[in-house]
Amino acid sequence: MGSGPVAPGMTGTSYLTDVVWWAGTIAMAVGQIGNFLAYTAVPTVLVTPLGALGVPFGSILASYLLKEKLNILGKLGCLLSCAGSVVLIIHSPKSESVTTQAELEEKLTNPVFVGYLCIVLLMLLLLIFWIAPAHGPTNIMVYISICSLLGSFTVPSTKGIGLAAQDIFHNNPSSQRALCLCLVLLAVLGCSIIVQFSELGGHAEVIDYLT
Repeated sequence: MGSGPVAPGMTGTSYLTDVVWWAGTIAMAVGQIGNFLAYTAVPTVLVTPLGALGVPFGSILASYLLKEKLNILGKLGCLLSCAGSVVLIIHSPKSESVTTQAELEEKLTNPVFVGYLCIVLLMLLLLIFWIAPAHGPTNIMVYISICSLLGSFTVPSTKGIGLAAQDIFHNNPSSQRALCLCLVLLAVLGCSIIVQFSELGGHAEVIDYLT
């Protein structure tokens, strides 16, 4: 692979043939499995900030292993990410933890939560189909915003799958209901992950080329 910048129009998907990219993707998948297990064991408000620490650690490892240059703004961003995670964990609200399928269904059907998800969906549609094509190639914050908003689906889905899976293998009337809920949440989680990959991975070389 050449050391200079590559025109994005010629190799928009060349990262798919990169062994390092696939190794990183597999490592991220293993890490997400760990996150999945953590969501079922501890409150979400603790897992999410700790998961965010993967960004600064990944940047630091990339600067050493891949010889990528980490400028002053990158170092400042890593520092702020670590500091923000620590503050969130220390001052996390003592919210009521969801521990059963019934409680999960009650939370998911709450009108406030449904209204919030509708607003997030509208914002995602606006970002993906209108703002991203016009401003995405020159402003990476567009794609960061999309992935951040998708967290509104990935985090509850991951938590819900873990709770629903506990009732699937029980021989009771709620097992069928739990299976349906688990399949729906799996579909939502899968769509969310696919969109994140397409929005960030597909434009990675464009951003590299412009910067």
